[in-house]
Amino acid sequence: MTTNQGPEDYLAVISDIIQQGAHDPLSSDLERSLRLSDGSVESEEVTETVGRPEVLVLPKRIPCECPGEMFIILRDDVPEESVIIEFITENEWIRIEPDFWNQKVRFIKALDFPAGFVNVNIYCGGDIKATVQIEYYSTVGEFEQILQKVADPIAFACQVSCSVH
Repeated sequence: MTTNQGPEDYLAVISDIIQQGAHDPLSSDLERSLRLSDGSVESEEVTETVGRPEVLVLPKRIPCECPGEMFIILRDDVPEESVIIEFITENEWIRIEPDFWNQKVRFIKALDFPAGFVNVNIYCGGDIKATVQIEYYSTVGEFEQILQKVADPIAFACQVSCSVH
């Protein structure tokens, strides 16, 4: 997913994840084997569920040049005006109320930050529900990192331009 994609794409991905249900990567069925004193093996099925996150923030990486929108997907229904998003950097602390999409989804135009990491706190009804870290990146910086990984940047650029045509 990228910030260039529309809200319907985000919702389609979330719907697919929800519909998969039994294939939830956060829960798993384990089979535990016990070796008894007579040498026989007895097994039992154990269901282990790891707590699902309260909040999902998408995207996790945002381009500085065109930040686009951010979506906050809540696990539970939350009343319209009870969600606050807090952005914290070394130099700034910004609290905003996101726009309402529905009881479980909020969205905002991503704020303009320089390249680097930004801590984001999500409050629901005054209680902190999640703390996540998102990354702002510059396109030039991304391109520079790619070029540094290539032994011959000129040959790489030629290869890229040839594959485009």
